[in-house]
Amino acid sequence: MNKLFISKKHLLILLLILLLAGFLRIYKLGNQSFIADEYIGINVSYGLHQTGQWKYWDFNSETITDRDYTRGQVYYWQVAQLFKFFEPTEQNSRLVSVMWGLLGVATIFFVTFWITKNIYIALMSAFLLSMSVSALMFDRKLRMYSMFAPVYFLFSYIIFQFLESKKYLTVPKILVNLSRKTGLNLFYLPLMLLLGVLALLTHLLTVNIVSTIIAYLVIMAIVAHKKKLAISKNKYFLYLGLLVVLIAGMSQTKTFGQAANFFELGKSTWSYLEKISLDYRHELLALTFFFFGCYYLIKKYGNVGVWTILSFLTPLLSAIFLWDRSAGHQYIYFTQPFKVVIMAAGIYFVAKIVSEKVFSRSKLSLELTLAYFILILINLPFFISSDSFYQNPRHWDYSNYREAYNYFLKKSDPDEAILMRKFMSFNVKGANREILEYGAGNKLTLEKLEEIQKKHDGLWLINTDGEFNIKSDAKKHIKNEFSLIKTKYTNDKVQIWHWEKEKLNND
Repeated sequence: MNKLFISKKHLLILLLILLLAGFLRIYKLGNQSFIADEYIGINVSYGLHQTGQWKYWDFNSETITDRDYTRGQVYYWQVAQLFKFFEPTEQNSRLVSVMWGLLGVATIFFVTFWITKNIYIALMSAFLLSMSVSALMFDRKLRMYSMFAPVYFLFSYIIFQFLESKKYLTVPKILVNLSRKTGLNLFYLPLMLLLGVLALLTHLLTVNIVSTIIAYLVIMAIVAHKKKLAISKNKYFLYLGLLVVLIAGMSQTKTFGQAANFFELGKSTWSYLEKISLDYRHELLALTFFFFGCYYLIKKYGNVGVWTILSFLTPLLSAIFLWDRSAGHQYIYFTQPFKVVIMAAGIYFVAKIVSEKVFSRSKLSLELTLAYFILILINLPFFISSDSFYQNPRHWDYSNYREAYNYFLKKSDPDEAILMRKFMSFNVKGANREILEYGAGNKLTLEKLEEIQKKHDGLWLINTDGEFNIKSDAKKHIKNEFSLIKTKYTNDKVQIWHWEKEKLNND
């Protein structure tokens, strides 16, 4: 277990884990209708496919719009390539996320085995990620986060190798000498830059790596200082100073400005703690394994253990105390692989103690204990709950917009208009209906709604009860003057409202 060797048995187990991960990600992939920013993704990627331009496609009129898009292009370009072979459906457009989800499972296995040289921790990391509810949420969505998580994960550990690895290639000699003098492994520099650019092109959350590096350098500088190392020989102190200078030099760049807008001091968002515990059946049990995992990683693996823990905790604590954003699960999903490694290490450490103290120290007793701990930890009840991705759509707690809009297309008069969030035209493909858009920058107010009613004889609205882009006075007006339509697909999440001028006058 001290050598980087993987037996045929363990490769077979990895293959079975990948097959399980693939099944959980692709089974009933189109079962759930698009939600939230998935609509942006389908509009952008299909617009690129149709015209070669980074503009939004209007599915209602089947034309390109003049709205530009600049985020996550490296991900949505891949989605656009799918449409050369497949129709733009929910299932087909999510296949890129499925692919990256499987790559993520493979990546966490090989990286974990690389840094720990422990096949059990590596296999458990792959299994925990394959069964992760959080991972399934994003690997089954048309979102760039499925790609961002494994790219950032690998990027992070390449940075660690750049900072700490002392294994150099023998050529060229000048690079070997520079690496030894600077204490930085320059052989990792090209791969680090490549992954950094790829991560940054995928999502701006990549800048979190800076806070992780700072936290790591500060801690290691303090450790080196306690060992009575002179400041001039304390490489972590020197690196920290260079990093501060670099940040100061970049402070006027556009990317730095965008990142700075992400922060707000004096704010706390504790709901992130609930989101990171979604994968586990019992929070207290998960917390126990987490603490033992932190202890074991630091004790057994030293610096790389500290790096792994900081790679999870630094962005999480930033999200809770510093970020000026609503508490979206997507904003911390990229920390998931690091959390999984910590949990796997904790399970292994506890199982090893139990196996040695209670059982016969045999290999079988260790493996059975590991299997037991995993089964009582992972959130198996989720897969048969109403929140599951695999349930009948009629019984979902999700917003099933697809069926709601199908009802509108079947029951509405072609001359009636519909109030719709921006970018949701996918639901009325080719219908060529009159759409009255509202959104974050154009919220639906009572004044606007009454003005719309004067110009139309019939209006439809399909929304969620907690829709924050509709002002409270407009919501009250809708409840008073619109009819709420109940179907087998409507619930507390999605509602269908209809208003008719003629009917109102007759009443």
